[in-house]
Amino acid sequence: MAVSITQTANPAGVSASGNVATYTDAAIGTAHPNRIVVVCVASELASTPIASCTLGGVSMNAGSAGNFGGVYAQIFYLAYPTGTTATVAVTFTTNSPSNTQNHICVYNVSDGAYSSAGNDDSTDMDATDPLTTGSTTIAAGGGMIAVIGRAGATGGQDTWSGLTEDLDVDGGAFGFSTATSTTAGTATRTCTSATSLEDGAMSWIIFTDLTPSSSNSPSLSPSSSASPSSSISPSVSPSTPPPSVTRTGSLTVIDASATSGSQSITVPSDATIMIVGVGVVNTSGALTLSSSTFTIGGQSSTWQLTNTGSTFDITAIYSKASPPTGSQTFAWNWGASVTLGGRIYVAFYLGGTSIRLTAGQSEQTDGNATTGSMATQNGDAVFAVSVADAGATNAWTNATELNDATYNGIVPTCAEAFPTGSTTITNTETNGNTGTVVLSAIAIAPAAESSSNSPSNSPSLSPSSSASPSISPSLSPSSS
Repeated sequence: MAVSITQTANPAGVSASGNVATYTDAAIGTAHPNRIVVVCVASELASTPIASCTLGGVSMNAGSAGNFGGVYAQIFYLAYPTGTTATVAVTFTTNSPSNTQNHICVYNVSDGAYSSAGNDDSTDMDATDPLTTGSTTIAAGGGMIAVIGRAGATGGQDTWSGLTEDLDVDGGAFGFSTATSTTAGTATRTCTSATSLEDGAMSWIIFTDLTPSSSNSPSLSPSSSASPSSSISPSVSPSTPPPSVTRTGSLTVIDASATSGSQSITVPSDATIMIVGVGVVNTSGALTLSSSTFTIGGQSSTWQLTNTGSTFDITAIYSKASPPTGSQTFAWNWGASVTLGGRIYVAFYLGGTSIRLTAGQSEQTDGNATTGSMATQNGDAVFAVSVADAGATNAWTNATELNDATYNGIVPTCAEAFPTGSTTITNTETNGNTGTVVLSAIAIAPAAESSSNSPSNSPSLSPSSSASPSISPSLSPSSS
């Protein structure tokens, strides 16, 4: 099977109310058991990042957010197998954009699985500084979607390379454009504006094709060998248990108030992926964690998601597959002053190198934040980080707390889970506080998926004292 990408909705912009822009009954395409709905959002309004998005009232997973100046672009995605329409609600952090300051479009992605996401920004979208994905790979059977927001409202100005343009429209006060591809290969993909000196922001997401499912269908194969046995002897061969991701080594906790710094940490010899979770309170509003850097042994990690609360409480998660092992220098650079400091969590896991999904929730003022239902699978590991108001006592649901301690008047906390299927993880303030809680989570997929979790019973039926062929039905997995 291969990924199929179809644009299903390109509604006119709507004005936000209470920081939420609600697009009622947006078309999401034909229902499909393996459907992922993707919402592309772009906006232009100073100091107003795109915080979160829901589909039919369910929190969507956040991709990578691009931002330059007042221009923002972000992709959200969610497994959503039923229905042909759903209401999309986009939440912004500090202000309510008008109908000319925000725009969305919707895609139906069938037979795909989340692979990776990224972002870029530009001060001048002409050929001197185009928005670019850098070198990115679409695997065989996979697909890719990108969205850009651009200062300057005139449509029809954008030129894509490496992706096929779907939209290039006048958003009212800014430009909005999307592009897609299901062509396998590695390329540097760009978007260039015909007008120079235009600020721009890009977000993209890549999907891989789903592994074909396996079913047990009996295969009737004649055997020409003679057997004197008159017994029916089932041969039971146990299958390999499903692979799983587990944590290795101890959690490293770093309290970092300086803009940059480093320290030595030990990376376990069997670690296959490093996860960095951060919780920050930054009252200046100048910090964008998508541009912060975290390195191990000089090798960069990849930003995965950010969730914010009024630009003050911020959580983010980064990952680095196949980190260098042994004694290594872990270094960070926030990219801006951190007014109240930040806590950095560094955890190592064994058995997986890729991210299945990301999830989270921003600006929850009722004392709890949740991932919503995550389409995790048996064998996954989930790492989550949250920030709550001063004086909070945190309690995690469906996850085991790893750290919870006040730092500079904020309460960062982290937890992990090893689900056996879909799960919802929540952090709740249990001491009566109903202040802001922000949460980000990431699921690590096992390195290899098992095609069967049950033993295979193959009875061999052979007549006694006979030299005639015997018919041996054997139960073997066949791809469907």
